[in-house]
Amino acid sequence: MKKYQIFILLGFVWASSANGKVFDYGKQSLSTYLKGSLGMTMLQKTAYQTGFQPTVLFNGNDGVNTAYSGEAGLAFTSPRNFTLRLGVELFYPSLTKDLDGADSSGNKLLTITSQVYAVIPQVNLEFFVKQGAKYHYYIGGGAGYAITTLKNTVTISSASVGVSDFIEEGSGWALMGQGYAGVEFAFFDSVGFSFDAGYRYLFVDNYKSNRDSVTPTGTYYKGNQIKNYDGTNRATNLSGPWVSGTFRIYFN
Repeated sequence: MKKYQIFILLGFVWASSANGKVFDYGKQSLSTYLKGSLGMTMLQKTAYQTGFQPTVLFNGNDGVNTAYSGEAGLAFTSPRNFTLRLGVELFYPSLTKDLDGADSSGNKLLTITSQVYAVIPQVNLEFFVKQGAKYHYYIGGGAGYAITTLKNTVTISSASVGVSDFIEEGSGWALMGQGYAGVEFAFFDSVGFSFDAGYRYLFVDNYKSNRDSVTPTGTYYKGNQIKNYDGTNRATNLSGPWVSGTFRIYFN
């Protein structure tokens, strides 16, 4: 977290403490929140490997298996019943940077940097299963509209690949669904903190090119569907389990 974000958060905490109110979850109805998460993803090498000939190998790398996210928004609570959250999440799987592709003999053919990320406006509903004055347990679920971007920057080292250096970039969308469970407790005056664990489903297979480019799968113009080398649509599976921590600042 950047230093200015920490100062902003501390400012919220200080402002809350100045009110000197006794915190009671049974009396809270409106809050804003800041959430961070760490999770697994099934992305692996699918963002780039399927766009090359089968003879291009990316050895010594298992692909992308972890992802991070940050989310901010507003929450509306019906005391002792449920919370409705409206927010926007930035979902960011780990970056693949300067990965070499080689032939079966180990001869270097290319170097690639691959990036995938999604911006996900979403709504989540949390039902309380147990609640006290300063804590509650809940189960929840939600859905969102994931606007996803894929970008592969490729430097060619061998003419056998058949193309020169190129950037393959496209955007797609998909519906995201998730389920989770968690616990929230009074952290400091009117600030709550929660731990969640859940599973996200997100599969995108409709990437459209954002630029003109010449790749091993063909020539793309802006708006063309990005394909795999075998002619199928490029697809990324961003599903996986996650854990998160959330600060909630209550207004009343």
